[in-house]
Amino acid sequence: MKRRHLGWAWLFIGHIACAASVDSSVQEINLLAEQIAALDDTPALAIAIVDRGEVRLKRTLGRTRNDAGGRPIDAQTLFRAASVSKGFASTLTALLVADQRLSFSDPVLSHVPQFQLKDPRATRLLTVEDLLSQRTGLPSNAYDNLLEEGWSRGDLLRKLSTVKAVCPVGSCYWYQNITYSVISDVIEEATGTYYEHLIAERLFQPLNMQRASFGMEALTESRNSAQPHAWREGGWQPTYVKPTYYQLPAAAGVNLSLDDFIAWLDAQMGLRPEVLSPSVLERIHQPLVVTQPDMWSPRWRVQRLTNAQYALGFRVYTYRGETLIFHGGAVDGYRAFMVFSPSRQVGMVAMWNSNSPRAWTLIPSLFDRLQNLPPVDWIQLNRPIPSLQVRQTDARRNRRLLSAAQRNP
Repeated sequence: MKRRHLGWAWLFIGHIACAASVDSSVQEINLLAEQIAALDDTPALAIAIVDRGEVRLKRTLGRTRNDAGGRPIDAQTLFRAASVSKGFASTLTALLVADQRLSFSDPVLSHVPQFQLKDPRATRLLTVEDLLSQRTGLPSNAYDNLLEEGWSRGDLLRKLSTVKAVCPVGSCYWYQNITYSVISDVIEEATGTYYEHLIAERLFQPLNMQRASFGMEALTESRNSAQPHAWREGGWQPTYVKPTYYQLPAAAGVNLSLDDFIAWLDAQMGLRPEVLSPSVLERIHQPLVVTQPDMWSPRWRVQRLTNAQYALGFRVYTYRGETLIFHGGAVDGYRAFMVFSPSRQVGMVAMWNSNSPRAWTLIPSLFDRLQNLPPVDWIQLNRPIPSLQVRQTDARRNRRLLSAAQRNP
């Protein structure tokens, strides 16, 4: 009997210790978020932490724009989710697979006959799962540069037939936007319904994501949306919303408020089983391909990750032995991320309206604290980060990745 009581005592103490760890972690992230939002390079920051279904932190810091036209943001302010959108596409696909409307093993060609890669055999072999797991065999970010120069999505999809593959279909990871967007065509052909309508019907509405939307007009015509900012004339200034990646709804077309993002995090953490069943979540979070480039930069990934893989629209990281489900998004003037630990049932979402990389470091700041690791100054609050430097760093990294892919087909 005494042993039984002792066992329960240890469980109770462990629970209290875990709660204390989350409490102190939340307090630290709250302070760091305030410090980041006080800097010029992050005009507005919306952030939340969820612990086993309870919202432990929910902060909206800064203004929609950093001039006289700005207003304080709130939990209903819209931001661009950018590539976080990919998780919506894969989740909808998994729901349709569960409904037997299509299969992950379906050839893309069976739904989109006009889709063509350079190699006819690769075109025939490419499956829905390959598309969603970034295993098309194409070099990194194929033709994103032309998309940013103003080419239409239709023209770029046709031009994919000229791209030389760097590996066989299904055998390696290289991140894509344009090819990933083809999943919307697959879904529309399989269901006879517009992709955006299905996302609203199967995800936005049942999850009560009241402000979630698609497209540029939904963002720019809202009276409560965050304006993008860029480095110009020696400072961070408001700029215009670019339509570029809105051409790819499944890859980068979603807009979210903080309340929407919290609802999405809850669902991905398994807290809304009536909408997303455990089997659906298990399928989309299952790692399928190693993503070695994720461990090359930035500094916190180099020092903390021991493995990185891509699932279906989500990344799966091993953070010093702990599995994290993650995806981030980045378009000009906006950044967003969602990350959670399935074992701890602790997760965080954040969005901000600039190209500054500083708020990404809230991720290692949280999980270092949860793992009781020695403190590291990941955020480097005293280091200025002009937009030009960010773009140059990104460009160098993309060239390095492409070069590595060409050397190792």
